[in-house]
Amino acid sequence: MMTLGNILWLLIIGLFFAFMMKKGGGCCGGGGHEKHDEHAHTESGDGKKIDPVCKMEVDPGKAAHETDYRGEKIFFCSTQCRDKFENAPETFLKSHDTESHGSCH
Repeated sequence: MMTLGNILWLLIIGLFFAFMMKKGGGCCGGGGHEKHDEHAHTESGDGKKIDPVCKMEVDPGKAAHETDYRGEKIFFCSTQCRDKFENAPETFLKSHDTESHGSCH
C-alpha cells in the first residue's frame, strides 16, 4: 500500500527528473531545443552550424563533436547525434532540407 510519504517521495523524484531534462540534460546534452524554429537548416546568420541529426544550432568553436564527411566538417551537439550520423550519413543529408525538425531520440 502506498503511504503519503511514498507518494511525496515519488513526486519529488519526478519533479527532479523533469527539471533535469528541461534545464541541464535531455537527449542533446543540455537545452537548446527551444530555438529549433529560429534557425536555418544549414547555417545560421551568426556563423553557427546546424546539427544534421537533431537540427540544433551548434557553435563550431564550442561543438561537442565534429566529423569530416566528403571534405566538409560537420558539427554535432552530442555524441549520440554524431554516432547516428556516422552510422547512416546519407539518411540525414538527403532529408536535411525537406525534413521537419527532428529529435535526438
